[in-house]
Amino acid sequence: ELFVRQYNDIHLLDTNKIRNVSKFFGHLLYSNALDWTVMEFIKLNERDTNPSKRIFIKILFQELASFMGKKLRQELFDENYGKAFNGLFPMGVDANPKDTRFAINFFTTIGLGGLTEEMRTFLKQKHKDMIKQQQAAMESSDDDSDSDGDSDSDSTDTESSSSSESSSESESEDERRHRRRKRKRDRKDNSDTRDRKRKQRDKRNKDEDQDDSDHHEYRKNRDKEDTMERKEDDEDDTDKRPRDNRRSRDRDNRRDRRERRRRRRR
Repeated sequence: ELFVRQYNDIHLLDTNKIRNVSKFFGHLLYSNALDWTVMEFIKLNERDTNPSKRIFIKILFQELASFMGKKLRQELFDENYGKAFNGLFPMGVDANPKDTRFAINFFTTIGLGGLTEEMRTFLKQKHKDMIKQQQAAMESSDDDSDSDGDSDSDSTDTESSSSSESSSESESEDERRHRRRKRKRDRKDNSDTRDRKRKQRDKRNKDEDQDDSDHHEYRKNRDKEDTMERKEDDEDDTDKRPRDNRRSRDRDNRRDRRERRRRRRR
């Protein structure tokens, strides 16, 4: 009763308390102070569990695995407990394959995939049996249809003319719908082609305008550089002209002084 009450009200506890309760019951089960048949109250499926219960089951089995090791598998699959563990390991005749898959995923996720070998084998066999049942049902339906076809052969002959007329009308209607859909697709393709060509033309014009603007900017910069170079040349010429004049005057003055000295000596 204590185990059942705590398990049913486990959602009222926080995570730390759930961990403590799980470890407490794991220790009781390991020491055989609590009968293992209490596991029959645990139904490991998506419908009968909530996040709190799944946390409780996870910590409980991880605690038992740390205590018992490989003996845990022997204890859980002991035939002396009967159907006490059918809720944890759904492998009965009326077991839902979804519940079996849920239990396999749960134990694999918590690191106890070794407990799922029997369930995996059961699930494979269940799948094979379902395929065989489907094949048998299909074969029986085929036999029934053959017998029905033999008995109704006369009636089908009388209705063949009307069915052929209705089929021809339906075919003509299908053809008209097909032509309408084709025209719509053609118009859509043409509009897409026109839009694509217009975008390409706009892009090409934009590229040309960009090239023209770049060329204009280049010419402008080139003219500015040429103007600056001419200005610098003019300034250099202006600076050189006075220097040349001074040199010529100095040269003339020296020549005059030499002439005067020669005259005095004479």
